[in-house]
Amino acid sequence: MTERGDNIAAGSFSDGLKGNCWKKPQNFQEILKMHQKKYPLMEPQDYGKLIFQSEFGPEHMISDREAVHAYLKEEMAAMTEAASPECPEEIGNGLCRFPLSACSSAEAAALAADLFILTAQEYKTALGRHIEGGGEGELQGLGGQCGGAKDARQRDNLGDGPKIMPEDYGTAQGLQGKLELAKELKVSGMEEWAEEWKEKGYPAVHHSAAYREAYHPHYRLLRKEYADFFPVLGELYKLAEKAGEGKHMTVAIDGRCGSGKTTFAGLISRLLPCNVVHMDDFYLPMEQRADNWAETPGGNMDFARLRSEILLPVLAGECVCYRPYSCRKGELEETVRLPPCGLTIVEGSYSHHPLLAEAYDLKIFLTCSKQEQIRRLKAREGEYFSAFEQRWIPMEENYFFSCDVEAKSDMILAL
Repeated sequence: MTERGDNIAAGSFSDGLKGNCWKKPQNFQEILKMHQKKYPLMEPQDYGKLIFQSEFGPEHMISDREAVHAYLKEEMAAMTEAASPECPEEIGNGLCRFPLSACSSAEAAALAADLFILTAQEYKTALGRHIEGGGEGELQGLGGQCGGAKDARQRDNLGDGPKIMPEDYGTAQGLQGKLELAKELKVSGMEEWAEEWKEKGYPAVHHSAAYREAYHPHYRLLRKEYADFFPVLGELYKLAEKAGEGKHMTVAIDGRCGSGKTTFAGLISRLLPCNVVHMDDFYLPMEQRADNWAETPGGNMDFARLRSEILLPVLAGECVCYRPYSCRKGELEETVRLPPCGLTIVEGSYSHHPLLAEAYDLKIFLTCSKQEQIRRLKAREGEYFSAFEQRWIPMEENYFFSCDVEAKSDMILAL
């Protein structure tokens, strides 16, 4: 979910995006049932397409960016108002069908195309295995054995999507397990169609004529988190255009522990030319902290050094040189040099602090539920989770409350 503050008009990048239209599915069996309910005219090959996409990702190996953009533009020109889906639909494996109807401008369409290319590149290993294993012919390792519907139920726990594609996805066994789940729906002709599909080696399939006529499908496969980021990324694309005109734009990404700040900054760096600076490199050495630093919002941060070494040089269009502080070593490390760049991303907690806030052209705040935060941090930090629960999270929440950080942000993204 994306919200906008008074300082931003997200315009064409969010006007067509309706959010999630259905309850979040927990496994692939639920996904199948949701699709069956929403699209009752689905035929066996439409289930096959859903299964193939969920297991292998985009059906085509992407090599020509310009061709992808041109084809999407052509498809959108022929798109009707009744196009489906109306909102991102999760299909498992961290993927969703992203509606082209959400792209109400050329810039939004370009962003969707770039995210589709990025998704295809990340999932190309699975598709490559499929093609090398026989693709259009016989898949290796099948031997008539099914991976098992039980396996598909257990492993396709959707969660918040994989950071990279898990090794147990993109397999013939995985596809067959999902196909067994589809057979449980008792769709007319499914058994016969599935047997013919198997004999052909499980190639990629198109939507049926009945499905196309009834539902007018126009979408691209994206990683679910990319769809979540779409409106915010749209604003960043606009800033990147200004940066390309010789201006120096600075964006700050703040938010709760485990909300995805670093992941989001990494995605931005893959899509747009930019420099990324992490607040974790600007902790204040212990000997320089006040006695009550833990009770002071941002009392553990070296804001003065960040301003002088990062924000002021960026504003002047100069090279950025700074020495990251290592908490483990308790000292400054070797100098990092970043060439002048039109777009700079400052990522991390306390980046929206009042001592820094006026330096930014866009302030983005990432958040998530308390339950989800705990789940992510336990998975990420392991035995060190207690330190976050007892110290770092309370310190952050004190900062958010005392400085009214969330309300003063330009855009809020709840994941």
